[in-house]
Amino acid sequence: MESFDLSQFEVAEIGVLEVLNVKDEPLLHNGEPVRIHLYGPGSTQFVRAQAKADAASQQRTFAALRGKVNKTAIDDQREDLVIKLAACTAQVENFPIPGGAEALYRNAKLGYITNQVVKYLDDWANFQQPSPKS
Repeated sequence: MESFDLSQFEVAEIGVLEVLNVKDEPLLHNGEPVRIHLYGPGSTQFVRAQAKADAASQQRTFAALRGKVNKTAIDDQREDLVIKLAACTAQVENFPIPGGAEALYRNAKLGYITNQVVKYLDDWANFQQPSPKS
């Protein structure tokens, strides 16, 4: 009977996003690249953050169905995204923003970074395990 190693098909817990500036060039701070280490969709951190965001979205939907108009729904959705992304951020490398990841994702003028993080997290391929060395 052949032994089957399921772990060879699993994704990594963390992936590293090489952040780009608005010109699609590497974002540099003090001449060094900015990187964001992110917990991937196969990690406990991501699963918990996604579940929390989904629950908040569901609550807003149910409230709307009951006729409760929420004038801050857009702000609430944005804040839910900030909290989710911050929970999925293991480390922001070489970008010492006061307030950490939440402050980064909350800053609308840095939305180009937030968009990169969202896209990166949505692609399981970004969390591939390194190929075993022969």
